[in-house]
Amino acid sequence: MSIYLAVAAYLFSAAWVDVKGTAGLKKGVCLCSIFVLSIFIGLRDETGTDWLFYEDHYTNLANGITWENYNFDIGYEGIARLFAALGVNYNFFLFAYTAAVLSIFSLALSRLANPNFALLLFFLNYLVMLMGTLRQFAALAFVLVAVLLINERRRFAGLLNIILAGIFHKSAILMLIFSNAPLVKDLFTPKKLLIAVGFVIFLGLNGQFLFDVAMGVFSFSELITSKIVDYFVSDSALPIFYVEDKSTVFLMFAKRFAVLAIMVYLLTRHRDNSILVCSVKMYAVGVLLFSVLYSVFPAIAVRLGIYFTVFEVIGMASFRVRSLSELAVLVMFVGLCFYNFYGLLTGIDSDLLLPFKGVFINEDYERVLR
Repeated sequence: MSIYLAVAAYLFSAAWVDVKGTAGLKKGVCLCSIFVLSIFIGLRDETGTDWLFYEDHYTNLANGITWENYNFDIGYEGIARLFAALGVNYNFFLFAYTAAVLSIFSLALSRLANPNFALLLFFLNYLVMLMGTLRQFAALAFVLVAVLLINERRRFAGLLNIILAGIFHKSAILMLIFSNAPLVKDLFTPKKLLIAVGFVIFLGLNGQFLFDVAMGVFSFSELITSKIVDYFVSDSALPIFYVEDKSTVFLMFAKRFAVLAIMVYLLTRHRDNSILVCSVKMYAVGVLLFSVLYSVFPAIAVRLGIYFTVFEVIGMASFRVRSLSELAVLVMFVGLCFYNFYGLLTGIDSDLLLPFKGVFINEDYERVLR
């Protein structure tokens, strides 16, 4: 775990540059951090979820098995086929791919008030998880760019980036909802948001009721109800009331509600910050969708929810601290992120993450891949 903590400590130190540093210094440090993360993530070996899946796929491409034999998205597939055709080994391909995706992240984060703080939040909450899901990793980078472009009223460019995200992972197309952000803008006041999210989370914790409603509404179609049952009893992500330890599920909901409450509080103090306003509204929509879908279709809820987490990071890194109370809130939020980071490393996939194995680190460690 030491190498993960070392990277986290470096990013935490780099984030302090955002407090007093000039815009040029912030961007320079951010680029250095991107390079560090490219080394860390790009030169890993047999570490992270889906390693065996992607490595086998790349090896097969090098042996002439085309993407039609795999149901992969054409953006990732095209790049992988190009590198395989050039005779590049998988480790070098992974480094180049990772560096390119992180460069897209840096282009977006450099436009925020606190780019290094945003990078710290990404690492603690998502990058360790996303580094194994290469296609969605790239899709999320394009979604992040799209968010900032649309907020600048450059809607066409934003929509184009969402389409690019969809080329790497089809689920990203769902983010086209963001193109209607002006419609979302006036739907809720902060108080209404908290009440609405609390109510929906209550419904989300009562999945059996929602399942019965869905079955009743679509009772006229056996095809639809059979699909509902298929997703509902999925072995990969069981609904809440099938999970024996409900405390884990409760923490998932509690974390989202706590983050939303923090963002709403900050919004009341930075109403003139358009990025923060947009982030709060869209993050709230994401919490609502996650809360409703998780109890019935948890796999879909998790897949969709990850794109809305981008608003959490953007919002938290979009403003300058004006008071000790705001600083205290951010410290509490960072503490929550470190707790989440520890949970990722010690959770269900910990055997795929620990110990960290790289091209030059722990080469002799024999990991059981799955």
